[in-house]
Amino acid sequence: MTYKNLQQIPQALETWQSALALSSPLKFPVEYLLIGRNLGDTAFEGENWPLAITGYEAALDALEELCHRDRSDANKQQRRSENVRVYERLVQAYLHQNQIDQALVTLERGKSRSLIELLVNRDLLPKNTPPEICQRLEQLRRELSANQRFIESLGGDIPTSGIAPDSPQSRSAGAVNIPIDSINQIRETLVQQKQELNQVLEQIKTFDSTFEYTQRVQRINLSEIPALLPEKTALVEWFIASEGIYAFILWADPPQPALEKGEKDDQSSFRADYWQSKPEAVTALGELRDRYLKTYNSKTDIWEDQLESFLEELAEILNINHILSKIPPTCQRLILVPYRELHLFPLHALPVAKDNGKTLCLFDQFSQGVQYLPSLQMGLMSLKNIALRDENPDHAVNNIQLFAIQNPTEDLTFAELEVDAIASKFTANNILSREKATKIALTQPPNSDLFRDANYLHFACHGSFNFQSPLLSHLILAGAVVDPPRPPLGKGGSEELFALPQGGSKGGSNLPHLTKGGTEGGSALPKGGTEEGSALPHLTKGGTEGG
Repeated sequence: MTYKNLQQIPQALETWQSALALSSPLKFPVEYLLIGRNLGDTAFEGENWPLAITGYEAALDALEELCHRDRSDANKQQRRSENVRVYERLVQAYLHQNQIDQALVTLERGKSRSLIELLVNRDLLPKNTPPEICQRLEQLRRELSANQRFIESLGGDIPTSGIAPDSPQSRSAGAVNIPIDSINQIRETLVQQKQELNQVLEQIKTFDSTFEYTQRVQRINLSEIPALLPEKTALVEWFIASEGIYAFILWADPPQPALEKGEKDDQSSFRADYWQSKPEAVTALGELRDRYLKTYNSKTDIWEDQLESFLEELAEILNINHILSKIPPTCQRLILVPYRELHLFPLHALPVAKDNGKTLCLFDQFSQGVQYLPSLQMGLMSLKNIALRDENPDHAVNNIQLFAIQNPTEDLTFAELEVDAIASKFTANNILSREKATKIALTQPPNSDLFRDANYLHFACHGSFNFQSPLLSHLILAGAVVDPPRPPLGKGGSEELFALPQGGSKGGSNLPHLTKGGTEGGSALPKGGTEEGSALPHLTKGGTEGG
C-alpha cells in the first residue's frame, strides 16, 4: 500500500502482481484475498480493466477457498458480505471489456451459495462404506447443520439468564423470548453431534480414505447454459449493485443446418446482451420495496388495491420494455431470474402495454409462459436430477412423487382445491390434510420417509418470514399455538425443515413451493450483500384466500 499512498501507481500494480505470482490461494488464502483485492481496486480506479479482472479473480479464488474450509454458514456469509464490492466491480470490469458471458459467470458465483452448497453436499457419500455408517453420516449432516444454523441465527453471545423480550438481542433474534435452557440444550446437542461426526469420519477413512465431508462448488460452465435455453426461449437475470441495476438477456442461437455424417456439433451456444440502469434506480427500487412491504403488512385489501401502481412503478424502474426490445420476437417462453428484493414482486405481471384500455402484462407476451429460477446453477442442478431419474429405472417419470401439506389450520378457502388440482398431475402423491398435518405427523415415519423420497414439495398453509433471522421463519401446521407477530419459540422455525430427511433415493427433491395465505413478513429487507443468505424456499402469494 506504500506505493499507492505515495501515488506511485505503476509500482504498486507491479508489486501486487509479483506477490500474486509468488503466492497461492490454497497456501495463503487470507493474504491472497487482500493482495488480489488491492490490485483489483487500484486497477479499476485507473480503468485498467484487464488488470482489474486479474486482481478480482484472484480475490474470489481466495474467498472461495476460505469459505470451503469453514463449516460455519455465518462465517461464510460474513466473508462474502465483506467482499460484495469485489463481485460488483468484477462484473463491471468484464462488461467494460464486452465480456458479457464472464460477467454472468461472476454474478452466478455470488448467488444462492448456501442453498447450492447444501444441495451439493447433501448427496455426498463415501465409497465402499457400510450402509449404516452412510445413514448415520446423512442424519448427522442434517441435524448438525440445522442446529448450527439455529445457534448462529441468534447472533452474538447469549447471556446465561436468557433473552428478555424487549432486549436488542431479542429483536435481532426475531423478537422472541427464547428460554436459555432451550438454547443450552441445543448447544450441548451440537457439541455432541460434532464429536460423533468426527468419530464417524474416522470410521469412514478405513473404507474410503479419499472421502471429504464437503465438496467444493464449481463455478458455472458457459457450455452448460444452452441446456437452460431450448428453442424459442429467452432468459432475463437481474443483478443489483451500488451503482446500478443490471439485466442480462440470454437466448439460444438459432438451430444450425444439419451436419454432414461424421461431423460433431461442439458449437452449442447462446447470445447475450445486457441493460444497465442509472444509479438513482437503485435508490428508487429500495424506496419502492419499503413502501410495498409496509403496505403488504398493513391490510391485504390496501395492498391489493395498490398492487397495480406498484407494478407500474417497478416496470419503469426496470425499464422492462427496453429489456423486451432486446429479446428476439421468435421467443415464446421467458425464464426470469430475480435478484434480492426482486423476488418479492410478481415480475410476470409487470405491465408492458395497453390494448383498447386493457393492460397487457409480461406473461401476455409469451405464449408458452413465464417461469422462474433462483439462479442458473440451481436450474442446471434440477436438469441433472431429471436426467438421473430418466437414466435410472428407480427414477422413472411414473415414479415421481409429490408430498403436500393441505390447509392445516382449516381457514384457507381454496387451499384444498389447490392441492387436489396439483396432486391430480402426479401418479404418486402423499398429502397431510387439515387436522392431520401436525408437526409430529410430519417428522415421524412414515411421513418423514415420504417427505424424504418426494420429488416435489408443496405447502398450502399460513406462515411467517423473518427477514432479519430467516431461520426463525415458520410454517403454521395443525395444532400450532402462535402469538402474533412472534414466531414459535426455540426449535419451531425453518431450521426444522433442514433437519428433515431430504432427497434420498430419488436423487434429490425439487425446490419446495410454498403457497401461503396471509404470510406475515418483516418491514424491510437487509440492504446490500450478495444473494448468499437464506436457503429458504421462495414464498409466493397464491390464491388460497380467493384474494
